[in-house]
Amino acid sequence: MTLEQQSLSPDPQSERYKVQFLIQQTPLGIIEWNRQFQAVGWNPAAERIFGYSADEIYLQHASILVPEAYRDYVDSVMTALLQNTGGTYSLNDNITKDGRIITCEWINTPLIDPQGIALGIYSMVQDITERVNSERQLKESQTQILQKTAALEATLEELKLAQLHLIHGEKMSALGNLIAGIAHEINNPLGFLKGNIQPALDHIGDLFELIDLFHEKHPDLDSTIQELIEDIDLDYIRDDLPKLMNSMHQGIDRIRDISISLRTFSRADSDVPVRFNLHDGLDSTILLLKHRLKGNDHRPDIQVIKQYANLPMVKCFAGQLNQVFMNILANAIDELDEASQLSTIEALKQTPQRITVTSELSPDRQWAIVRFQDNGRGMAAPLQSKIFEHLFTTKPVGKGTGLGLTLSRQIIEERHGGRLTVESIEGEGTTFLVALPLTD
Repeated sequence: MTLEQQSLSPDPQSERYKVQFLIQQTPLGIIEWNRQFQAVGWNPAAERIFGYSADEIYLQHASILVPEAYRDYVDSVMTALLQNTGGTYSLNDNITKDGRIITCEWINTPLIDPQGIALGIYSMVQDITERVNSERQLKESQTQILQKTAALEATLEELKLAQLHLIHGEKMSALGNLIAGIAHEINNPLGFLKGNIQPALDHIGDLFELIDLFHEKHPDLDSTIQELIEDIDLDYIRDDLPKLMNSMHQGIDRIRDISISLRTFSRADSDVPVRFNLHDGLDSTILLLKHRLKGNDHRPDIQVIKQYANLPMVKCFAGQLNQVFMNILANAIDELDEASQLSTIEALKQTPQRITVTSELSPDRQWAIVRFQDNGRGMAAPLQSKIFEHLFTTKPVGKGTGLGLTLSRQIIEERHGGRLTVESIEGEGTTFLVALPLTD
């Protein structure tokens, strides 16, 4: 199509009509340039993009659409196009009739006659200014967000580091008060239940004795009473009710043990260390973690093997020490849970997962030593060197803070003058060693 605005072919089925209709209706600007790079074809979309009418642009040089700073090499670019038998793609800044700078995508294709001579150039163009601006703003926003995020992360790490002491103190204080309060509240109804079980058994015995006496004095019972005795299975009740009460008694003892473990685990530390039985702390921690040791869909029960030596009382901050035991044992359970995902139930039954807790005196009898050994996957040496670092964690996002072992080492080494170390062999397991000095 040329700028003479030739009318459409009257035959809608003709190829020429179809092409002309497409050029007129397409949202892409369609421009035809002659060999002098003057506009000789200009569709309505090109008019909307650049603001020039077909008459205004006719025989205007292509440089009219290019900002002044880029006009010097327009001719060289167009000349290169005429020598090219294929199309080219470019992304350019252009200028509209009213002086606005816009960004356009161009596809330029030389028009070649059968003899291989370039007659001109056809261009398809679309204004992508809005898209480019949106992308630019998005990139700038992303950059700002990344910068702010990095700054926030750095600030957060500084805050975590600065508050390391406060975190542990507040955590243990709040947790200790909460658990101690719960244990106290549990003890009241436990005492009531335990104190009334034996009287209840005595009363039940008296009732059965009364029933027997009544039956002895009145052997010919009314048919209604006899039917009820058969319906409720009185003989079974006579045999089962004491067993039921005994089971309740055992359940109460079990709850009492848990309550004692809660109080032992959460015991408040004073400003000075107190004498403490390490085995009590270990037992209470293991009991509180018992629900995590039970089997699930992926593995059987995790075995806990206790090998305790005869240790003297250790002067320590008991509540903080229990928190160390909790961190180490919970990490061991996490490791065995993850390792079980790589095995089968049958294989794990053949080689049970276990945590061995060993206590002993050092040869010079100056240290109380507790070892926590698991038979998990173990750790490589580079990982072993990092696990006590602040905020370092091997757990997925949301499942670990990187504070547990850092706090544990601080409690053992700074608060107690002891040692917390790790030894691990890949494929065999990991051992954490806690050594506490025995002082008068």
